[in-house]
Amino acid sequence: MSDTRLVAAALLFLCVLHVSGRAIRLFNRHYRFLCFEGELLRIDRHNKIRAMIANELRRTDKYEVYEEIGCLSADGSTRRADIIIMDKKKNCGLILDPTVRFENSEEQSREVCKEKRAIYLPCCSDLGSKYNIKTWDVTGIMIGARGTIPRESLEVFRKLKVPT
Repeated sequence: MSDTRLVAAALLFLCVLHVSGRAIRLFNRHYRFLCFEGELLRIDRHNKIRAMIANELRRTDKYEVYEEIGCLSADGSTRRADIIIMDKKKNCGLILDPTVRFENSEEQSREVCKEKRAIYLPCCSDLGSKYNIKTWDVTGIMIGARGTIPRESLEVFRKLKVPT
């Protein structure tokens, strides 16, 4: 198809969308990644993954595992940790925060982990006082929107003895 025909086809497509106000709104939301329907699907996938990970950790009988735990950051803001894992014998805890994102680079998993650490490390003193655990760490787990699991996430699962 020539460039002229391609441009004409694109303009025709946009004109058709423009005629139907709802269609243009839907197109723009999808284009801008603001689609409410897609957001609900992403949240549902995240919640299922969070529950699967937490349930597998509970099976080991090595950890106390809680989901959706509210905590206070050092600056006074409230946060909700997806999963907290506590090993009472070792007096240590872990905030595990799975994230579903569309895969766009090999560095993305490490970026997610840094992002989650920045968000949840300031909450560790609050969780420490609530659960009487002195040592806390934070790990972000990235799960790709298309089902990929990055190497870094697999390593965390291996350390925690979660079957993959």
